[in-house]
Amino acid sequence: FHWFLSEVLPHLDAWKFHYVLTGSWQLELLYRNIISEKHLTNVTLTWTITDPLEKARFYTSMNYFIMPNVSVSWDCEGFGLVLLEAKNYHLPILVSDVDGLGERVQNYWHILPASNSSEWVKYISKIEYAKYS
Repeated sequence: FHWFLSEVLPHLDAWKFHYVLTGSWQLELLYRNIISEKHLTNVTLTWTITDPLEKARFYTSMNYFIMPNVSVSWDCEGFGLVLLEAKNYHLPILVSDVDGLGERVQNYWHILPASNSSEWVKYISKIEYAKYS
């Protein structure tokens, strides 16, 4: 997700868009450095959520679920369980075109090219503009 923090979020209107990054704490330092360097005041870090009630609060607070994965030769995404969880909450899902992720959430998703920051910025700006206009 570091490419998304570095290359996409700085180009979105911070007052319209708040990004909550959840995941593994092993990358916390990398993420905090990017957030600081890019002055991303609209990003909140949280770590893996296992409590069912907390997970339900997390998903129901979202407008979109974004999974901007990139292809990593030594790390295949696998099944994409979080996508199925987001689908269960009827969230619109934006997903990268890697590892077959879009195939798991048909009818709820928009597939965007991995690592193509201009396409991600353009699409997210378009849906946010539509929401506020």
